[in-house]
Amino acid sequence: HVLQTNPSLHIQRQNLLSQVEEVEQAYAFLLPSLNAEGAVNGFSLDSDPGSETDGIEKTMGLTLSQFLYRGGQTDHGIIEQLNLLKAAEFEYLQDVQDVFSTVIASAARVEFARNSLSLAVNNADRLRRQFQSAQAGFEVGELTRTDVAQARARLSEAESDIIRAQGDVYQAEAEYSEVTNRQPPNRFTMTDVAGFIPENRDELVDIALGGNAEIIAQLYRVEAARRGVSAQKGVLYPQLELQGELSQTYDPRSGLDEQGGGVIGVRASLPIFNRGINRSEIRRSQTDLYAQKARLDQLRFAIRSDAVSVWQNYKTAKSELTARRSQINAAEIALEGVGAERENGTRTVLDVLDANQELLNARNAYNAAKRDVTIACYELLALMGVLGPDAFSLEDETFNHPQLVGDSFGKSFGQLANPLLKVRNAALEALGMTQIE
Repeated sequence: HVLQTNPSLHIQRQNLLSQVEEVEQAYAFLLPSLNAEGAVNGFSLDSDPGSETDGIEKTMGLTLSQFLYRGGQTDHGIIEQLNLLKAAEFEYLQDVQDVFSTVIASAARVEFARNSLSLAVNNADRLRRQFQSAQAGFEVGELTRTDVAQARARLSEAESDIIRAQGDVYQAEAEYSEVTNRQPPNRFTMTDVAGFIPENRDELVDIALGGNAEIIAQLYRVEAARRGVSAQKGVLYPQLELQGELSQTYDPRSGLDEQGGGVIGVRASLPIFNRGINRSEIRRSQTDLYAQKARLDQLRFAIRSDAVSVWQNYKTAKSELTARRSQINAAEIALEGVGAERENGTRTVLDVLDANQELLNARNAYNAAKRDVTIACYELLALMGVLGPDAFSLEDETFNHPQLVGDSFGKSFGQLANPLLKVRNAALEALGMTQIE
């Protein structure tokens, strides 16, 4: 549901479709350009000696042009746009993983808030029984008014905790609805993915640097920029273009009934001086290449830093989870023991209330650690580049880019596109993309 409704993913899908059209336009330079022209002209001729002649001249014609050689601009331009398409694909995948991670973190916060509310309600019920027991003890002279007041104060605090916990639940559910555009379910089923997290930090960093979708996208952008430099240098080479023209004129000025003809030839051009624009464009493309390389280094540094930080958070939360579980076991035993000792007169009501508060604190801390482990787990999976739709057995047709490009290319140019698919498949194979039959 999130894949179809999330606004940021919708924007990224439109960017992908836009890049598909950029690929189409790059391939278009392999095809001829054919134009039809027509004109109707009135004329009046006055010759001396001779007579005045008036008429309407009607002309129609076809012009054909086909690039034979563009200095490598076409080849490099196609590979450049295919690289940009792959970059856009992985950027979309990164957005998908970010959205999934956000949704899971939001779900974990909803579950945490609900568990906290349940603990607050259970604690209030327990304190209510202790307050009633203290009142009964006061009535028979076993306890003092102070004991009753202490029990009443703890019960009031527990009731206020319920109100606060209810507010936290409403806020967490509202945030979840904002992210997913639907109400949260009554209960979440969180898949245990801890087994996919490497125990070694360096191993995790290596996986993140090799599999992170944002880094892979930037690698394609670097290659695209490199091809862009090569394509820009092609402007300095000779350009060869096949040109042809057919024309037919009715009632021409020559006085004939009609006349027509055709011409075909090869036109060559070589830029000699263009006010320095061509050289400047080459330098600009080289600067863009250097910037893309610097961006790649920056991304690698950021991903490495994030991986180390989140991995440490995960290990800390996981260790805390184990410690809090032991704390809960000890607090439960302590509460049971203090309660029994209070019945025997060796402990006070305050001792029981304190033991109850320690158990509540331990359970709340365990609940928080459980939330932190879940969030950190999925953040690590996103950094590793494995939190895409496949991780949830979801289908997303957005990733069928080779077929999408092939279908669009075929629909645009029909049978003319078929001889060009060999060139296209060679480019796709170089990029590790699926070929089109």
